[in-house]
Amino acid sequence: FDGQAVVTNGDRLVVAASNTSQTWGVNDGNVSMISTTNPHQYFPFSHSRVYPVTAGNNTFYAVAHNYVETAGTGLVAIYGILTVEFFPN
Repeated sequence: FDGQAVVTNGDRLVVAASNTSQTWGVNDGNVSMISTTNPHQYFPFSHSRVYPVTAGNNTFYAVAHNYVETAGTGLVAIYGILTVEFFPN
């Protein structure tokens, strides 16, 4: 999951790629961004995961969540792409 996010001052944004749900877990890997200096701060991000899967249909999610530090407006803009690549054994 790669891209750029605009985060408002006082907020922490967490982004993650997931194969299990439309949420993320703190011990399942994520990338966070905290805006502390500008009204709207731009952050590039990249979050990669490797999952064992079988050939066929699989579902993956790009997830974003305003988390812990929520003193800002909570409004964000995310410009990103979720890319999935299958490598057979």
